[in-house]
Amino acid sequence: MKKMIKGLLAALIMLGVVSSIKAELTKGNNMLILQAGAGLPITNEDFSSLGIGLEDEKAGKIGPAIGVQYLHQLSPNVAVGGDFLFNIFSKNSYSQSVPAITFSADEKPQAFTIMPVLKVSGNKKTRPYLIMGIGFYHFSVEGTILVTNPVVLQTTADASCSGLAFMFGGGVDFDINETMFFGIEGRWNNLITNEDEVGWNNFAYFNFLAHIGFRFGS
Repeated sequence: MKKMIKGLLAALIMLGVVSSIKAELTKGNNMLILQAGAGLPITNEDFSSLGIGLEDEKAGKIGPAIGVQYLHQLSPNVAVGGDFLFNIFSKNSYSQSVPAITFSADEKPQAFTIMPVLKVSGNKKTRPYLIMGIGFYHFSVEGTILVTNPVVLQTTADASCSGLAFMFGGGVDFDINETMFFGIEGRWNNLITNEDEVGWNNFAYFNFLAHIGFRFGS
């Protein structure tokens, strides 16, 4: 699979070198963009109130992200559209022992976002850009808590919520030919979560994404 991906990227790059490229974006262009990369939670779980020596722990670890985006060019430098992104963060486990008590827990969050976006970019073969959006999310977390004191007490801590999401980021696109391009992007995401339901007032994370896009229309 890795060899196939490397071969595809090499072929696309060679195609970009030999192709005669019209760099300009024009009003009326439409773009379908496939995204893949990683998501890294930056929100912490605060265990200090338990009084067992655990302080802040990351709510999940880096995990895969995949999505799709559609954009319509309003002008050569401004596009609007929709963005769909799914993050599956890796499980984070932590434990602590104090006299007579052993505490351990693990958490595995997931986040799905769907939002209208605004993209402002340059208009050359290589196009730096800024992107922002506000929309809807669904967030869930799977967890297990284990306390030994000295009887073993175990409980699941699955929870979910939905609400308002914000996103801001930037990246750069590179034309391959007149209808295809690829790029890289970094974005910051913030979900307005419900503390009573999932344990946080906000859940924030970074995304590091690569994408390939297809341009069509006038």
